Amino acid sequence: MDGEPREPWKLTYVIYMVDIKTTGALYTYAHDTFGAMLAFNNLEEQIAIMRMLRGEHVFPIVHLERRPMKTNFGMKTRPHLQIMDWRATRGGGFGLVSPSPAPQLPGPATAAAPAPTATPPVAPSTATPPTTTLPTAAPPTAAPPTAAPPTAAPPTASSASAVLDATKPVKPVTVAELIADELPPWA
Repeated sequence: MDGEPREPWKLTYVIYMVDIKTTGALYTYAHDTFGAMLAFNNLEEQIAIMRMLRGEHVFPIVHLERRPMKTNFGMKTRPHLQIMDWRATRGGGFGLVSPSPAPQLPGPATAAAPAPTATPPVAPSTATPPTTTLPTAAPPTAAPPTAAPPTAAPPTASSASAVLDATKPVKPVTVAELIADELPPWA
């Protein structure tokens, strides 16, 4: 933006997000700006603190926002991830919903024909050239048509809400927990 050359590589901050309330769509935010660094570091710090206090299987529900930021080019906006809620998976595992079974390929339709046999090659000399014997077999036939594997349906609002239903709310952090100190009760 300022006309100065830059290196061809940059330290990039990447945040992966899932729209769990409506579609279940995956989003990736990746940028190399100071505003991206602020958003990433703020979110990372809040997650680290909450996981120290509430366990490793806690994740934030965030709302995407913009905040003003003064730059060398005037006032610009930067991304901000406002944490609205904290959730924990039930049972402490990573699996939010039970996985569907993996599709399986059908087995072979017919027994395979034996591999062709060949006589070992003879070192080049005045001997006769080696010959290969091919078994006589019918040409391979196509496998019978099978039903197409089921395609994954796009996530819907009901499947996305199943993710929220499979989690439980997390108790907010209190100031006493944050500073590891409590005020004595007044007498």
